[in-house]
Amino acid sequence: MVARIRNSDDADVDAIDALINNAFGETEGVVAGLVNALLRDSTAEPRLSLVADVDDSLAGHILFSRAWVTAGQADDTRQVEARILSPLAVARRYQRQGIGASLVREGLHRLQQEGVGLVFVYGSPDYYQQHGFIGARERGLDPPFALPARYENGWMVRETGPGSLKATRGVVNCANSLSKPGYWQ
Repeated sequence: MVARIRNSDDADVDAIDALINNAFGETEGVVAGLVNALLRDSTAEPRLSLVADVDDSLAGHILFSRAWVTAGQADDTRQVEARILSPLAVARRYQRQGIGASLVREGLHRLQQEGVGLVFVYGSPDYYQQHGFIGARERGLDPPFALPARYENGWMVRETGPGSLKATRGVVNCANSLSKPGYWQ
């Protein structure tokens, strides 16, 4: 099976909602609501929204929204271009067929080409470590909100720009739509 990965557009919004609800088994539409909010949130720009098509059917979606690091030192004016990957969704019938991995790889490649230095994710370490993500807190990069102790190892980062990880420490900030404590619990 070959998935065609492309930028999403306004015509994909309803299909992305249905895909996310299918992938996450949502009854309340929390994740779909977050995606819709991020796609309309100017503070999430620049963002990258990709979909995977298989046989003219939407099989997967990935969203990267703007993030930045507050260094915590008044004299530190460096700002590394960063993004937060949230969420990655693959329709149930296409899961475990490499579509999610293809979306992650393509997204990371495009962000690297755009000069983005760091990509953060709050997700499954078992999955995201396969894509080069490592623990962010251990590198001095704290999440926007406190995380439950049992999920702290899910806060990860991947360097896409040489030297970005070594040179950056502080609190990661995100778009207004994602900047709600409930999303981090």
